Amino acid sequence: MPMPHDPHRLARRAGLGVVFLWFFIGGIAHFAATETEMSIVYAIGATMGPLLGVILVDYYLIAKGKVDVAALYQEHGAYRYEGGWNVNALVAVAVGAVFSSVLPNFTSVLPTWWGIYGWFFGVAIGGCVYFAMATARPRLVQVQRRP
Repeated sequence: MPMPHDPHRLARRAGLGVVFLWFFIGGIAHFAATETEMSIVYAIGATMGPLLGVILVDYYLIAKGKVDVAALYQEHGAYRYEGGWNVNALVAVAVGAVFSSVLPNFTSVLPTWWGIYGWFFGVAIGGCVYFAMATARPRLVQVQRRP
């Protein structure tokens, strides 16, 4: 019998909910959206690029493919970072999002072709910024034991 707060069931439900909302919003936007509203949808999609860049760099280059799965579920485990926030990842995703979605979709600072490939630029920029920050400012493993 599964536990009432089984992480696998919660993650599956949350994932399905996000996918449903994503397709629902995208479907409505595709048929009934103005150009500005479509820019918002494109910006949301392009913001996923920097997130992917951070995830790939963290897994393959920083952690070298080693993840302590048990520590993922510990409240004060190795993946606690700084108060529960990985500041390096947040900054890298924000910088990547600026270049992949905000500047090309809402300003004329970058050339128009940049927006077409913004997702790929976001992967590269987010990943490079995260690698530089993780190298210059490595995470401190602060495992706090409960008394």
